[in-house]
Amino acid sequence: MSYVQDGKSFACVASAGLTPETPYTRARFRTLYGSTDRAAVPAAVVRARTVPDASANYTGFVRSVPCENGRFRFNGLPDGGWFLIVPVRAGDEAPLVLMRRVDTRGGRVVNVTL
Repeated sequence: MSYVQDGKSFACVASAGLTPETPYTRARFRTLYGSTDRAAVPAAVVRARTVPDASANYTGFVRSVPCENGRFRFNGLPDGGWFLIVPVRAGDEAPLVLMRRVDTRGGRVVNVTL
């Protein structure tokens, strides 16, 4: 995980999240992140946006792993589309949330550089 914006290097904070792509999550991510492909949005902006049926329970399908030394790994994923979410921060700057859509197929390793 390496992200630079305006000459500042951002590092992953806490955990990376992975949400399966469904019609519901696709619409949700379009609203929250302005895209269903990739985005870098201030965390405060994401939290301030509202989505229909915000209480829908899909959290049982969301996966999370800690960031360690700028890296993370999800294992045993079924084939399909996923939304990768990684909170990042540069020093005392306000946190950003990076989002990128990824596909898994046939148990192959997918390396993603943010």
